[in-house]
Amino acid sequence: MIFETHSFNRIFCVGRNYIDHAKELNNQIPQKPVIFIKPITCLINSQKKWIPHVVQTEPIHYEAELVLVIGQCSNESKINKFENLISGYTLGLDLTLRNLQQRLKDNGLPWEKSKAFDYSSPIGDIVPLGNIHEIDNLEFECFVNNKKRQHGKVKNMIFSFADIIGEISCYWKLMPGDLIYTGTPEGVGVLHSGDSIRIISEQTGAFEWNLE
Repeated sequence: MIFETHSFNRIFCVGRNYIDHAKELNNQIPQKPVIFIKPITCLINSQKKWIPHVVQTEPIHYEAELVLVIGQCSNESKINKFENLISGYTLGLDLTLRNLQQRLKDNGLPWEKSKAFDYSSPIGDIVPLGNIHEIDNLEFECFVNNKKRQHGKVKNMIFSFADIIGEISCYWKLMPGDLIYTGTPEGVGVLHSGDSIRIISEQTGAFEWNLE
């Protein structure tokens, strides 16, 4: 199922949701989900084959993630059934200007510029909830120039879907069309101009882009 970017609303992202990824960046293991938001201009759908390199002065890191699609408002579901808000899943990339992010963090500054720049969130086709089986066992992989770089497993996430949705709902009312990027496993790295990146799961299919 293919959606245009205008079908979506907000992009919520979870940082440090895999222990080994937090360790590879020398970050502390969080006690609660780390949430940040991106604007809708970050999205690139699966039909776009090239990712514009918007900030030419900064190297881009890839982060492959499982993405949740919200199908109803959070106040329409009982608090113990947050999973009922989910209408579909897909895979996506949370592209990051890592050097800029570190400089901003070192200076105690917000780091939206390193995460929320235009075209920083390529996203695959949405798979309806009913087409997913045993989501807790879902796995996904990320390949750069046909070399495997990441292997994510939902069961290895620090925070569950209910944990994540519960934390977001404390501050924002989730709306139909909201997206939640659920965090990336270890193995992140730099993308160079002309590199191809492919994210794949048996449950969602494969999606591929090239960096301009």
